[in-house]
Amino acid sequence: MALLNLQKIASNTYLIPSPANIGVYVKNEKAILIDSGNDKEAGRQILKLLKEKKLEDKVHY
Repeated sequence: MALLNLQKIASNTYLIPSPANIGVYVKNEKAILIDSGNDKEAGRQILKLLKEKKLEDKVHY
């Protein structure tokens, strides 16, 4: 999987462009993923990206 990046598209809404575009919505200190990819490696990459952007602590599994 290519290196992922997080693009802000609105105040609380982000996009992670990838083969399966991934939406991230942050509300009330929680990040909600919309389509988290299609395999375990995608999940690991997304979590790494969210940690880098200081959003990892807002993700609830």
